Amino acid sequence: GEVDQLSFSPDGGQLLSTGADDNVRIWDVETGESLRVLPARDVGLLSVGLSPDGTLVAASSWAGIVKIWDARSGDEVVSLPHDDLAAGLSFSPDGKHLAVAGWDDDVSLWEVSTWQALPPITGHSDDVNDVVYSPDGSRLATASSDGTAKVWDAATGEEISNMYHGGWVVGIDFSPDGLRVATAGKDGLAKIFDAVTGRELLALAGHTAVIWNVAFDPSGNYLATGSGDGTTAVWDISPAGAYQDWRTLAGHDDMVFSLAYSPDGRYLATASWDGTVKVWDNENGAELFSLIGHDDKLARIVYSPDGGRLATASYDGSAKIWDANTGEELLTLEPGAGYVWGLAFSPDGKQIVTGSLEGSLDIWEADSGRKIQTLAGHDDGIFRVNYSPDGTRLASSGWDNVAKVWDVVTGEELFTLTDHTESVNQSIFSPDGSRLATAGADGMIKIWDAASGRLLNTLSGHTDVVWDVEYSPDGTKMASVGFDGTTRLWNAATGEGLLTMSSGISSPDVAFSPDGSYLAAGNEDAMARIYILPAEELMALAKSRLTRSMTEEECQLYLHLEACPSQDPG
Repeated sequence: GEVDQLSFSPDGGQLLSTGADDNVRIWDVETGESLRVLPARDVGLLSVGLSPDGTLVAASSWAGIVKIWDARSGDEVVSLPHDDLAAGLSFSPDGKHLAVAGWDDDVSLWEVSTWQALPPITGHSDDVNDVVYSPDGSRLATASSDGTAKVWDAATGEEISNMYHGGWVVGIDFSPDGLRVATAGKDGLAKIFDAVTGRELLALAGHTAVIWNVAFDPSGNYLATGSGDGTTAVWDISPAGAYQDWRTLAGHDDMVFSLAYSPDGRYLATASWDGTVKVWDNENGAELFSLIGHDDKLARIVYSPDGGRLATASYDGSAKIWDANTGEELLTLEPGAGYVWGLAFSPDGKQIVTGSLEGSLDIWEADSGRKIQTLAGHDDGIFRVNYSPDGTRLASSGWDNVAKVWDVVTGEELFTLTDHTESVNQSIFSPDGSRLATAGADGMIKIWDAASGRLLNTLSGHTDVVWDVEYSPDGTKMASVGFDGTTRLWNAATGEGLLTMSSGISSPDVAFSPDGSYLAAGNEDAMARIYILPAEELMALAKSRLTRSMTEEECQLYLHLEACPSQDPG
């Protein structure tokens, strides 16, 4: 018959299962023999677990009742009432307590020796779907439909860390060392977090439907996921298999809204809504120094072509130019028109252009700060501006749903790109200057002929606002980021999607390193993430991470099925 839930005994010798017949069955793992059937009597079983000493079986139910049986005799010991649906459950490692996740937004706790209720753990704002004790029993981790997972002190009920997954979180597990937590989401993603700080470490994308369960293997190097897409997958999450593909830079106190590599690739500069710039060593991720001087959030940061200067644009209505080596402030530019978002050096470094909230572009001498000319034509604020590789044209993108291309010398508006239906957040020339890519709040990326303004291609894949799109230095690939929490790689010639990397966190900016070996994304969680492998290796790694599916023998032994369900990892 249909199997709904499975749970191994602590020693691995027995397997508990629940099914459509509303019974709990205990199996001998070695022989596959059914040892005992525990009837639940039409309560709608959901989750099942065995006490650490193997003497008690607990099962939660749709009816809000938790049933406890003697595992040896099969006799029912007690029925524990719950205020709403009783979901996941977990015995403490010492067997003294039972935790039950409920759709009353709380976790119920029970003293096993007396079956007396203890004070519940409260703090979620929606259904609690799963709960698990840490290996040492000192903490509890919970998964909730409020989009978060939390770690709690098991003795006091105090919240230790909060982890944002997004959407319903339906399953959770501690790593064997208790240092990490894995979550299963309705969004089809499994995520791994630092159990102490709550920082997201890794997101595993590949399933096409909700992930119901996650489980670490005893080594902590592999994670198994079970999904509503009919597949069970095993992922390599060891340092060699997963963590080598990105580095996280933490130090800002608010969203990292913009970032830029130095021309030699040695440094990465990040600009944040906390009003500061931080410069990092790209080789080891060490923070080198900060630039402090703006009075409001930062919107953009760029290096000069020779790497000697940094320029920043801010919500305080100014742009500043800094010495990139010493951090000394050299110039302040004040367009006088509210927020300054657009910012770019000319290819020869002699000019700098700013784009303002009122929709005008100002071109300045980069050395003296003298304003050369103003270009007006947008009907709303300008989000980004970029020079063509030869420095003869400018592309500007605006909140008026259009991008415009300008002649830098004459100030003439050459043409307007009008196919987006919402604000245009980026307009960037290809390295050879022949194409122009735009990113829109309509979720689309569009490719245009840079000479004529003719639309060539539309790239769809993002499910929300696309904040940024950038060409790789050799022009063969593009990278994009957006509100949907994904970083995507595309074939620049064909528009084919090559790779999707999910952090689950909104990203407003992305940048290739000058040699194309690194890809950095700024994130809403105040961190920058750097993918530290070439794109080809990242794509190969994404495929290799899903190491295997369950074998026919394992399906027969553990799931008691004659054949495995479809397990195509793609």
